[in-house]
Amino acid sequence: MKNRVLQLVAAMAVSTCAIAQTTVWNPAANPDGTGNWNEAANWTAGLPNPGSGKAVFNVPEAAPAIITDAQSTFHLVQGDNADGGEIIIQSGGSLTLGEIWGGIGYNAPAVLTVETGGEITFGQHAWIGFLEGAEGTVNINGGTVNVTAMTGLGWEGGIGIVNLRDGLFDLANINASDLKSIGEGSYIDISGGGVMTINGNRMAHTDENDEEQPDQIAAFAEESRIMALGGNADLIYWYDEEADETFIVAPAIVESTFPLDLDTEVSRDADILVVFSKEMDAASVEANLTVSPEIENQELVWSETGDTLSIKGDLADGVTYAVSVSTDAMDLFGYGLAYDESLSFTVEGEIAIPLKVEPSDRIALFPNPTQDYFSFGSVAEEVKVFSMSGQLVLKKSNVMNVKVDGLKSGQYLVKAQIAGQEISKRLVVKH
Repeated sequence: MKNRVLQLVAAMAVSTCAIAQTTVWNPAANPDGTGNWNEAANWTAGLPNPGSGKAVFNVPEAAPAIITDAQSTFHLVQGDNADGGEIIIQSGGSLTLGEIWGGIGYNAPAVLTVETGGEITFGQHAWIGFLEGAEGTVNINGGTVNVTAMTGLGWEGGIGIVNLRDGLFDLANINASDLKSIGEGSYIDISGGGVMTINGNRMAHTDENDEEQPDQIAAFAEESRIMALGGNADLIYWYDEEADETFIVAPAIVESTFPLDLDTEVSRDADILVVFSKEMDAASVEANLTVSPEIENQELVWSETGDTLSIKGDLADGVTYAVSVSTDAMDLFGYGLAYDESLSFTVEGEIAIPLKVEPSDRIALFPNPTQDYFSFGSVAEEVKVFSMSGQLVLKKSNVMNVKVDGLKSGQYLVKAQIAGQEISKRLVVKH
């Protein structure tokens, strides 16, 4: 332990020698500013110097720093003895750091958000929630995060969280010894179209010296330090020999549909939409799609992004349709959906008598939408409510009415056990 502390202090000392400028993010001193990183007046000593500047974020309640173009700083310390606020890298924006560690939550809380079309490159180590008392959060919402050396979440006692919802988390290295790279309480949660890559083969294998190497990803997954869909689905990972990288993703889910489940006022001119969390293999989805009864003049049309399926055709007045997609429907990586998805809806007009109604279709979830509670009209042995990213947000046993007034407005997936049947319904919460 003493040697490690001495090494850390020595590294800090070497790093300090390279710093010629320290500038602190303080946009409140620039009332005419827009909160953009590129406005020199938002900084106490002007824009960070790319070759020797240290950008510090520690002014309480400072407005977020928005990056919309190419920016760079030698050193970044966010959350340095006080709350580090948030950095948001938007489409077209990039941030490049020098060959020195960068900290998101050094010893205090901090948030980094990288949106679609945004990018950040750590020129050396990336410390997320570094020291005790820090909580660093990185939200990858379609952008790219590159780390050219070691990655550490909670490396020295803090808490580090990476929410990889979409985009790329590209790592040069992780330390799997005692799970050092992702400390206790820290985690990487992969969902949507998020892809995490790590240089080298991190799966169980025999190396070039004929030595057996363990499955590093499984070790992190067993402790819920790398997880898929909030821990509600198994990670998918593989080694690409040509790229010499290990790829880690989450299984696809159906994020939303139109109509909603149990909708009774659907226009006969409406298209049915099924929105997946990532680009799918169209042929596989269509082979595992069931529409009952058949829609006259049915046509399947995919969006350019490959994640949204439109089912077009002539819906019949008063008919109740059931649509389902099984877990055999594959994404582009060749992996199936995390869960089966089904919905039923009725077209407006005089109600027709369905030819066949499954027992589970007779069980309705109501009221839906709701703002305070929902019920199945009978006692459910177990009820689980999941967010659309797959995170379990509520669990109840032996209840008839389930309170949801503590949930945020939005769509949820409800799974229940009622009289031995497994029921899946979509719920809309509106406050």
